[in-house]
Amino acid sequence: MATGHHAIYAGKKTVFVVSVRPQHWPQLTYICVMKRTILNSIVAIALVLGACNQTSINQIGDPVNSDEAVSVGVGMEAFQKEGKAEAVLFGKVAEVCQAEGCWLSYVTEDDNMVVDFGEVFTVPKNIANKDLYARGHFYRDTLEDKTIEIKFRATGVKFK
Repeated sequence: MATGHHAIYAGKKTVFVVSVRPQHWPQLTYICVMKRTILNSIVAIALVLGACNQTSINQIGDPVNSDEAVSVGVGMEAFQKEGKAEAVLFGKVAEVCQAEGCWLSYVTEDDNMVVDFGEVFTVPKNIANKDLYARGHFYRDTLEDKTIEIKFRATGVKFK
């Protein structure tokens, strides 16, 4: 009489007794591993698809508290009139450096205002026309033609 391994599986109404011979154990183990792998794959796909439906917030550099944000125009005015350099700005991105993402410009009423990152980080090149928060400070930059331009050095940015 051959010896085997007996397993009992209980369903809702029926109980099955299965006799598995030792030479079939590797196949049974393979089937159990495959079921587990398929189940794990389904769970992973469900998690990825669930994450795709959420609106992600991208944060680069220092943390940006959007509750402190002012519009680009208001921030610029405070810098020009009161000398207040530190700010959290909010506005729409006009354009982004297409070489490296090393600067962007905000849409303003007059000319666009350049925002750089002090060679600390870069931003994705495809964020033009998106709303963006930037934390940092205003500064005056003397251009080659001796004109002075107001710019913003961001230490952190946040966008959708």
